[in-house]
Amino acid sequence: MFSRELIDYTMSTFKESKIDVLTGTMVKEIKEKSVVLQMPDKAIKEVPVGMVVWAGGNKARAVSVDLMSRLPDAQRNKRGITVDGKVVLPPPRAVSDSVDSSLKDLLRVAGTDGTTFAVGDCTSTQYAPTAQVASQQGAYLARMFKQLAKRDDLLEQIAALEKEGTSTESLQKQLTKIENLRPFHYSHQGSLAYIGSEKAIADLEFFHHKVGPPFGLGDPVLTNPTVFLRWRCDISVLAECLHEHAFLPAESRFGRY
Repeated sequence: MFSRELIDYTMSTFKESKIDVLTGTMVKEIKEKSVVLQMPDKAIKEVPVGMVVWAGGNKARAVSVDLMSRLPDAQRNKRGITVDGKVVLPPPRAVSDSVDSSLKDLLRVAGTDGTTFAVGDCTSTQYAPTAQVASQQGAYLARMFKQLAKRDDLLEQIAALEKEGTSTESLQKQLTKIENLRPFHYSHQGSLAYIGSEKAIADLEFFHHKVGPPFGLGDPVLTNPTVFLRWRCDISVLAECLHEHAFLPAESRFGRY
């Protein structure tokens, strides 16, 4: 997600704020007034606490676990749903009778007939479990579904023309082109994070180049007040969008406006 330099900068910032970061440490037990830790050297340490905030995922949701349990031969990764494994595509006209989509990155759930897809952090893929990835995957699937709908429409037209004994050469060429599904390609747009004390870090890319201070090519570290303001602006815009598109309609229905 972030470069080593950004990580080191963040760690030093935490240290200045007297925040202890424990890496390679496992939480073994949470008690009423303490947390039991297993340190990197396997030693057990009990740390007194006043409050515990758990900010990590525990396990996959039940719907994902249920799906994986129904496909035991293909779904063996406990971290999430495996996609792009061996699938057998259904009739009436498959992209190919049998395709190893691991070479295509089509986001199909491994072990299915190719009509089930999975995106986002419920999957176990090469991509980071971020909203940026999931958003691009969702847009990709929307385009793919539109393409598949066109394929089905062409198949119906071809079947009708074949019954009439009419040439389908032109439609067959269109079908061949549509069946050439392009794989998903993730385009990283950069990462931005607030690290407290009115400081933020950014790892941005423009035209495949890292951008750093003073907004030139090279060092990918942006840690000045401009980044903090950018982070605040992004949060403010998101909050305004949520209020306008989610809360205002509900409030209007209940007579608040």
